Amino acid sequence: MWLSRFLAVAIIVTGLGGCGFRPLYGETAADKDVPADFSAVAIAPIPDRVGQELRNYLLDMLTPRGRPRNPVYTLNVSLKESISDLAIDSSGLATRANLRLDATYSLVKDETGQSLVNGTSLAVSSYNLVTNDFSNLTAQNDARSRSALHIARQIRARLGAFFAKQQNAALGR
Repeated sequence: MWLSRFLAVAIIVTGLGGCGFRPLYGETAADKDVPADFSAVAIAPIPDRVGQELRNYLLDMLTPRGRPRNPVYTLNVSLKESISDLAIDSSGLATRANLRLDATYSLVKDETGQSLVNGTSLAVSSYNLVTNDFSNLTAQNDARSRSALHIARQIRARLGAFFAKQQNAALGR
């Protein structure tokens, strides 16, 4: 029984390798440079507290060893936040809310000023509203942090795909 499962997994893995599937952050020779490309990205300051939080997440994900000494790219991000009430009880008070965070970003090559990657990212986080104002503020801040983390992960994935595509083009793939 276990032998047939092992063989099935081995066949699937072998088939994925043959079809050109490659993990974005893998350890193949071509993929080793994606983190190096990340470390060449300077992240411009982002206004407001949630912008600082998003920037810190991006710094941790793209340049965990510190700011680049000689950045080749600059990542510019702008944020827009909105909050909407979802559930209204019989007394007319909201009991649930959505925090929506919209990010617009652009990766610019410093040498030429050319925009290489433009995109938008959206994150929506829900939270409960209660009669205690401090609890509501804490829940809202948590929703804001979750949204910022989600957007940072999306931006990192899109930049990783861009750098991987650049490497493949340079290698003639």
